[in-house]
Amino acid sequence: MVNNRKREKTSRSSSDKTAQTLLKSTEFLNLLKSAITEAVSAVLEGFKVDLHKSIMEMNTKMRDLEELVAFQQKRLESVEATMKEVKEKKEDPAEIKERHRSIVAIGVPESTCSSMFERSAADINAVHELFKCVDATSPPITVYRLGRQREDGKPRLLKIVLSSFLHRAFGEDNNRSTLTDFVLFRFFKMLEICGKGVMD
Repeated sequence: MVNNRKREKTSRSSSDKTAQTLLKSTEFLNLLKSAITEAVSAVLEGFKVDLHKSIMEMNTKMRDLEELVAFQQKRLESVEATMKEVKEKKEDPAEIKERHRSIVAIGVPESTCSSMFERSAADINAVHELFKCVDATSPPITVYRLGRQREDGKPRLLKIVLSSFLHRAFGEDNNRSTLTDFVLFRFFKMLEICGKGVMD
């Protein structure tokens, strides 16, 4: 019995030494490193495949979105062009002509009479006086206020429709943008010269 136990202890001790020697051996360490490297590489390879797949799917979705945006942009441009054509076709020639013969005056004092007829007559007289100040060659054919009467007492805009185009009415043969600046200047001069005394 005693001999058997001694043999077992000796055998265990020998096995432990062999295992320790094996664990410390370069060959075992290299095998362990190789196994770990292969396992990690396999995991990373799977991750790379999944990542590449996700990126490809995202790129496909981005291309689809870009194509959709481009398509919608073309549709929007087409709709805008159609609306512009319809608007141009619907424009009344009479309205276009009136715009070329119209001025909107700012700051012309407004009569406080209760009678609408008297207020209208006062506006017409005011415009005639203003036209005298700038030597206008074309008389107004229509004069009316724009919008509702203001509670703060300030005068509303005054729409003046002339009997001829602006460049003829004010003796200026020029393009419309320059003429508009010229007419505005003239009206500011009207207010400066005639002032609030027009309604007095």
